[in-house]
Formats: sequence, C-alpha cells, structure tokens
Amino acid sequence: MNLARTLYTLQTIELDLAAKSKRVQEIQSSLGETQALRSARTALEQAEAELNRWRVRQRDLELEVRSLEQHIRDAERQLMSGRVRNPKELEGMQANVQSLRRRQEQLEDELLEAMVNVDEQTSHRDEVRARYEQTEAQWRGEQERLRTEVEELRQLITQLTEQREHIRAQLDADVLFEYDHLRQRRGGYAVSEVKGESCGVCGVTLPTSLVQAARRGEELVHCSSCGRILYAR
Repeated sequence: MNLARTLYTLQTIELDLAAKSKRVQEIQSSLGETQALRSARTALEQAEAELNRWRVRQRDLELEVRSLEQHIRDAERQLMSGRVRNPKELEGMQANVQSLRRRQEQLEDELLEAMVNVDEQTSHRDEVRARYEQTEAQWRGEQERLRTEVEELRQLITQLTEQREHIRAQLDADVLFEYDHLRQRRGGYAVSEVKGESCGVCGVTLPTSLVQAARRGEELVHCSSCGRILYAR
C-alpha cells in the first residue's frame, strides 16, 4: 500500500464530503418562501384591498344615488301636486329640489370617479396577479430543483461516507492520528501533492531528496516548510 496515496485519497473524499454537506445546509436554508415571493404576495394583497375599497365606494355611491333619485322624485311630485299653495312653502320646496339635484350631480361625479378607479385598479390587480403567479411558478420550480439536488447530494454523501470508513478501517491508528491532527491544524489539508519540485499547498520548493522519497512512496515524507504529508504521483 502506498500510504501517502491512500491518505491523499482519504483527504479528497473527506474534502468532498465536507463540501457536499455544506451545500446541503445551504440548500436547506434556502428552502421555503423567498423574499421575492413574499413581496409579490404582499403587492397582490395590497392591490386586491385597493380594488375592493373602490368597489365598496362605487356600490355605496350607487345606493346613495338611487336613494337620492327617489327623494327627488318624491319632492317633485309633492311640488307639482298643487296641494301646497303657500308661496314661501313652495319656494322652500323648490330650493330643496335644487339642493337635492346639486347633491345628485356631486354624487354622480364621485360615482364616475369611483367607476374609473375600479377599472384602473382591476387592470392593476390583474398585472400584479400575473407577476405573482409568475414569481410563484419560478419559486416552485426552484424549490423542486433544490429538493432534487439535496436528494442527490445525500445519496453521494452516503456513498462517500462508506468509502471513507472503508479506507480509515485499513489504516493504522497512529497514522490516522497524525493525519487527523494535521488536517485540524492545516485547514483540512494534511496531505499535499507534489507539483514539479514544490509542495502543492504551500508552494515551497522541496529538496530533491524529499521529492524522490515521496515518489518512492515507501514511507511518509513531510514538507520541510508546512509539515504536510507529501504525495507524488
């Protein structure tokens, strides 16, 4: 067994495991509603509320206009009935009818404004709803993609874990202790591949004797600078 190569393979597996586990955590934190979806829903709710406000306003004005029209008809009928002959009383009734008609004109203007706003708010609500539905569809698609990725990653993590445990079971306890200790102290890299005549991690040029010893693979050789185990293909 080329011990350095075995440790390098173990390190590659453990680095891959760490990266995939980190990715799973990142995905899990991303699952659930996004800010974009919540904002789109809030915008839709606000548009619905504004549309409903104008619909209620239009309905109330329509009822008020119909009621006022009835009052005007009743007042005109009473005025034209001939039952009232007192000039001052007739003058007061005419003034009342005129006041009611002015109020009617005002209400009809307000009703027209409400109807215009209902039309505008309906169009705005439809646009906002379309944006929300598009955002929701994109969100659902992304959620499904992320869930699929997590499932694939978990399967790979299971396979890598089995490979790691298989390799570690073959190694001597003292070798594993040294390897684990170096990984902890050296940022996860206990083994460095020799690149030409240099340490692949720290970049220091190695003595020729160390490079040759690493290439023979008969025993563990350490970088003269960073202390990592050297592996040469």
